[in-house]
Amino acid sequence: MRIAIHTSDRIGISQEILAVVTKLEWNVKAMEVATGRIFLNLDVSINNIELLHSALLEIKGYLECHSIDLLPTESREQHLNALLKRIPDPIFDIDEFGKIISHNQIGDYLLGQQIFEVLAINTDYLKTKKAFTTEVTFEDKHFIAEVTPLWSELRFNGAVIILKSVSNLGRQMSLLQQGKTAFELDNIIGESEKIKRLKLLLIKFSALDLPVLISGQTGTGKELFARAMHEQSSRKDAPFLESWRIHFILHHNSIGQDHINR
Repeated sequence: MRIAIHTSDRIGISQEILAVVTKLEWNVKAMEVATGRIFLNLDVSINNIELLHSALLEIKGYLECHSIDLLPTESREQHLNALLKRIPDPIFDIDEFGKIISHNQIGDYLLGQQIFEVLAINTDYLKTKKAFTTEVTFEDKHFIAEVTPLWSELRFNGAVIILKSVSNLGRQMSLLQQGKTAFELDNIIGESEKIKRLKLLLIKFSALDLPVLISGQTGTGKELFARAMHEQSSRKDAPFLESWRIHFILHHNSIGQDHINR
């Protein structure tokens, strides 16, 4: 049974409680101590809780005890495992010998295996002071492994490895490049008088409900200004259509130019 024992904060009370349990000849499977509370996992039936309560009444500072489902550490581990299961990226916890001691994948077939056998990462390669990334293959898929070595002073304690799908990273980079924040007015870098004047014109023209022609040589930032103007306008919540997308729509849907201008 798992129990929580509430006590006053007194030096030595934990040892006295353990002495009572020992006197009852019960095996202690686990014990955790916090201020004013002692948590025990005893190898006996829950039916013995009243017997334990009666025995503990002789201890000065003992208040009460009651059954619990999990010890605090077990509860935290359960919540952590539930959280990890919801993360789609494969995560591996590696001990100092290179063995997998925890992961968020389905099934326990990976537990106890060497990380070299699973990801072809040598344990000695993990023993670096700084986090690093490397390319790996897992279940016939390509990933970028984000490796965080774990050190306690000068002792290597293992590592945490998170796998990022190469294909997902590509999609995320594409979305980031198309994201609104990348084309805000403040991201137009420059302090010259011409840039300042262009920014003022951009703000002025973005308030107009009229077509605006932006001209310039290739690579001078026409699309950057067009996107920034879109973000400043009343249509900022609507999609921004690049010229190639407009041509695509015109070609495949055969709609008139007046529809595009609306």
